[in-house]
Amino acid sequence: MVAAGGVGYRAVAWSTTVGCDGCHGDQAGKAHPVYSSGPAGSTTANSHVKHVEGSTLSCDYCHLTTTTDTATYPALPASVVNGGAHLSRTEDVSFKSVGGKTGSWNSTAKTCAATYCHGSSASLAWGSTTNCGSCHGASNTTLSTRHDKHYNSAALPTWLTTGPNAHTATNYVYACGVCHPTTTHAKGPATAGQQDAEIGGTWQTAGSGYTAGATWTTDSNGFLYTRHGTCATLCHTKDGATPGTSIYAANWGTTNGAGCGFCHSRQGDANPTWTTPHSKHINTYVGNTNFTCNSCHSGTASDNANINGSTGRDQHPNGVKDLAFNAYATGSWNTSAKQCSNTYCHSTGTSLTAPTHGAISWSGAVDCGGCHGGWTTGPSYANNSPKPNSHIKHTVGYSYTCYECHSSTVAAGATPGITSFSRHLDKAYEVTGGKITSYWYTSTGGTCSTSCHYSTTPKWGGASLGCGGCHAFPPADDAHLYHVQNWLSLTQSYTNTEVKSSSAAYNFGCGNCHPTDPSKHGNGTVDVGLSNADGGTLKSANAGWASYNSTSKVCSGVYCHSDGSNGSSSTFALSPAWTVTASAWDATANKCGQCHGNPPQYANQAHWTSAAFMGREGGHMLGVHSDNVYDAVNKDLMAWNNTVDSAHGNATVSTTMSCGICHSGIVSWTTIDTYSMNGATGSAFKCDACHSAGTPTKLQSGVITDKSLHVNGSKDVVFANIVMKSKAQLRDNTATWTTTVSVWNRSGSYKASGSYDWATLGGVSTWNAGSKTCTTACHNGKSATWTSVTTLNCSSCHDNL
Repeated sequence: MVAAGGVGYRAVAWSTTVGCDGCHGDQAGKAHPVYSSGPAGSTTANSHVKHVEGSTLSCDYCHLTTTTDTATYPALPASVVNGGAHLSRTEDVSFKSVGGKTGSWNSTAKTCAATYCHGSSASLAWGSTTNCGSCHGASNTTLSTRHDKHYNSAALPTWLTTGPNAHTATNYVYACGVCHPTTTHAKGPATAGQQDAEIGGTWQTAGSGYTAGATWTTDSNGFLYTRHGTCATLCHTKDGATPGTSIYAANWGTTNGAGCGFCHSRQGDANPTWTTPHSKHINTYVGNTNFTCNSCHSGTASDNANINGSTGRDQHPNGVKDLAFNAYATGSWNTSAKQCSNTYCHSTGTSLTAPTHGAISWSGAVDCGGCHGGWTTGPSYANNSPKPNSHIKHTVGYSYTCYECHSSTVAAGATPGITSFSRHLDKAYEVTGGKITSYWYTSTGGTCSTSCHYSTTPKWGGASLGCGGCHAFPPADDAHLYHVQNWLSLTQSYTNTEVKSSSAAYNFGCGNCHPTDPSKHGNGTVDVGLSNADGGTLKSANAGWASYNSTSKVCSGVYCHSDGSNGSSSTFALSPAWTVTASAWDATANKCGQCHGNPPQYANQAHWTSAAFMGREGGHMLGVHSDNVYDAVNKDLMAWNNTVDSAHGNATVSTTMSCGICHSGIVSWTTIDTYSMNGATGSAFKCDACHSAGTPTKLQSGVITDKSLHVNGSKDVVFANIVMKSKAQLRDNTATWTTTVSVWNRSGSYKASGSYDWATLGGVSTWNAGSKTCTTACHNGKSATWTSVTTLNCSSCHDNL
């Protein structure tokens, strides 16, 4: 009401029932004075609207001696309870006790003091404009304990609201209503004897809230609060969990010295409690400065320790997982699927600006192949789409691992882990390794200088170099050129074990002398690998102990330099040194004998050395029925002082057996070896006792005429299509011949001078490689097994002797 003599009287009919609003309100429904106010502290000053409508205080809060009605606005008080005080022409201001405070009124200054509403200090004069700081500390300089963290601003809030919040780039500035609901402002303590302010707010979650501490105190204006209460709100959700499911109970009296680690894990924590993918992105990639919280939460965080300005503070503790990729990571997030897409981090790395991306689930396990395209193939994008690619050629073609070319980034092994996270995903191609001297990157295909390519610098993604791209193919030394004489017909591959010799030239694939393990190729070392486990027609017939002496440069245990008798069970000879020139080798006497014995002398065969032949006439190399050639008693060739004819037979009437008889077309008939057998070796057959370079033997060949049939992994028997002649005439009457009648013929008469028997060898002779059986004119058309020499006798070929 106003003082006596003031304005604002109402006209009231005598018979009308008048309520409080009949006199004090200026319109229906308002029972408090709502007149236009004068200056603060004046007789016409007015703050009723602020107290009644703004704070919903009932009349009895300030007029206890006049009314005890507790109806709050917009309800109306029903009656006056002290008529003596009412209409007494005085300001009847008396306070009811709230929170233990009754208060007092200074009618001169028009201020109240020691009230619950305004604290222990005197209030502003009635009619003044107030703010939050009018009654209690409200700025970061006057608020108690952690208020300064939540409202870190010197500017005073003007009223109890829920927002908008006024965060700055460096501080949180929450509106009061975020933590203090408006329903009970200035109407009594939240907890008697402990705290005056009610704590709830809009960010409380179901089942959580504020828990008062065990001790309490008052602030400078007498308001109670607990020092160490704890609150559990969306603001303090742990480790980015689903809001409200894992909340950190923050202690109001504890200073946050852990920064980001106060509520959730952070980079460097020894035992982080956030999800494993967070550790992968932040802790594992600690060395990569491009990867911080900002990579995936660019709106919220500026790095791993700082909020991204005022916008970031709006997002940070808002109960929502705000994902937004920065310009480095790029991409988008699917909240329902929990997948990121189109991020550089999970791309193939094929381009620094527009790589191919995949959708990666947050909880999914991803290895190198998950982004790059598999362990065995490496990045398998098409060449020049979007950039050049030679990965498959190196990983599949040569079994190289990532480490060979990226040793500064990944570990060795078939499934390498990342060793340098500062290099991985740094938008640069680190091509380094033990084999790499240097690498120059260009978007159209870089070039590298490596031990793999010797002095050449091939272009990445370029056409295949072939064997000749790095070194001569074959290398230009005599030995290589002797082994590989028609390289165009070979598949250009380090592991190739082909044998494509022609009649005139040897042609062996690289894999016959080098390992078939592609990782041995281009490794900076000349690897000679002769293991029979490598396979191939020739190599599989090597001895298990086959080896190469890098000092003497001689091979041992290799089929190519064996007697060829039985594959890995052959008698092996040392090869010529690799450094021997082709011309020096061609001038070597007895070349055939260095491997075969010239003729071959392995046991249980019928060339001429089998023990079965030592007590009887002949073997193949002694001629046909050469009873005047072989001394069965002394087991030696006869060194007759007669003519050559008497010792070896007369070629015009008796054919001399030689290599070319059974290996026609493979060895030469005309170019013969100088020394067929060296007596110094202890052999029973001392051809060199009579023969020298000027008088070569008639038996052994010295030149291979068809190299495709020599050193090819098989025993090629081809009978010469010649007339075989023999001076032996066992029957006088050709009409009595039986089995021989269709094979042999006679020239001249029986035992007459110059007469002989003859048969055509090639036309009727056959060889069965499986049973090692031949059917020839030599044997009267009968079959003879090569390895069964002990069972042969005269009647094996002749009937009716």
